[in-house]
Amino acid sequence: MQKEGTDNLIEVYKTILEQEISNNTIFITVLLGIVVMLLGATWWWNKIGATKEIKAEVEKIFDKEKKKLQKELENEINEKTEKKIRDLKKHLLFVEADVARSMAITSCKNKFYSYSVFWWAKLLKNSLEIDGSAGIRLGVDRLLQDLKQLKNGDEHENLQTIYQCEFVVETANKIPEVLEYEKREILKICKGRKEKD
Repeated sequence: MQKEGTDNLIEVYKTILEQEISNNTIFITVLLGIVVMLLGATWWWNKIGATKEIKAEVEKIFDKEKKKLQKELENEINEKTEKKIRDLKKHLLFVEADVARSMAITSCKNKFYSYSVFWWAKLLKNSLEIDGSAGIRLGVDRLLQDLKQLKNGDEHENLQTIYQCEFVVETANKIPEVLEYEKREILKICKGRKEKD
């Protein structure tokens, strides 16, 4: 009986041991399964999910930089266009000033001082706009000289009229303070004269 009791005990231990081995095998298998699933999920995320996210982020950065570059390019084009327009306007004012100077000289030679005064004022106005000091000085000096010719030509205060007198006065008012004496003389001579059409 003792042998039988020992055999039973051995059988019980054997069964317990087999049960324990079976439990450990299941635990290890489940653990390996979880590790394999985690590795698979990580591989899948790196292959598909992360790639999409990286592409989306790169696209977002690219769009942001593209908009920034477009804005910079647009600003640069606007600045260059505005500069070109300013340069063309300045050139046009130079041409107008030169034409006014030529017309003033011609009018003065023909002793049409009423008209030469207007053309000198036109030269002066354009020179003031382009900030051309030589043109301003020439315009003021010749304007004053021709106005004095007009004044000296008047007999018995029968004052000659000045073509576009208000334009001449308006332009004379813009003369810089450096030429204040000339400005006062011009305005004094123009005062009281009627505009000639």
